[in-house]
Amino acid sequence: MAQVPLVPLGSARESFCDQRTFERQLTAMRALESELADKRSAVERGWGEDYAARVHKKGKLTARERLARLADADTRPLEVLKFVNHGRRFGELESPAAGVITAYARVEGRWTMVIANDNTVASGSWWPQTPEKIERAQQMALRLRLPVIYLVDCSGLFLPEQSRSFPGRTGAGPIFKQNSLLSAAGVPQLAGVFGDCIAGGGYMPIISDVVYMTEQAYMVVAGAALVKGAKAQHITSLSIGGPDVHVHLSRCADHRVPDDCRRLDHCADPEQPARRDASRR
Repeated sequence: MAQVPLVPLGSARESFCDQRTFERQLTAMRALESELADKRSAVERGWGEDYAARVHKKGKLTARERLARLADADTRPLEVLKFVNHGRRFGELESPAAGVITAYARVEGRWTMVIANDNTVASGSWWPQTPEKIERAQQMALRLRLPVIYLVDCSGLFLPEQSRSFPGRTGAGPIFKQNSLLSAAGVPQLAGVFGDCIAGGGYMPIISDVVYMTEQAYMVVAGAALVKGAKAQHITSLSIGGPDVHVHLSRCADHRVPDDCRRLDHCADPEQPARRDASRR
């Protein structure tokens, strides 16, 4: 039987630290906490209000707004690995939080691991250390047997940094190994596709057990711009990888919903099937 001590442990503060020293140290600690809070706020802003406004203009929510809506109303997500790439510059650019949010979130009363592309940072692109951050979040979910929810809105690899982003044991490829390990362990994986999901951003959701797509979302290996440049064909990314294709033809996705808000509410509905029908695989 567990024993709970009813007497405080340790010595009274007054026995080793006088009031003047205590107040000085407390003031110094509060200054450090304020500095840390400012750095957290800077990461949470992504590339700033102008980029958030661009997302809203498209009729979409930002990644952090999606996370807040997905989590149960009386809880707050607990973000991990928040300062990955903090202080690093890539030419003239920065990648706050490596362009991806990883957080524990309680959804319908159950803890989950949420991995969400920050669509205010280069449209959710992958940077150096982005794949490693995703893999670490997947490993946390595997060890704790927590369902993984991917909120995907990713324009693919940030090409100028691809040599430092893709190869190696912590590059983009091992993400998909982690998908397989989670599946083999019976850990549910759900994906919501909200917008541009190109290359690796398109691979991630289709390996999940259940995939939802909004009407303006698409999953492609290469988008319409690349097809136009290579073959001079004028098509749209929706026509080659939108919900019409993946929900009804390729069957890579399971459900289509009108917009971000409906998608997040749908994902949190406990009446939805937990896993894709085996005949769909």
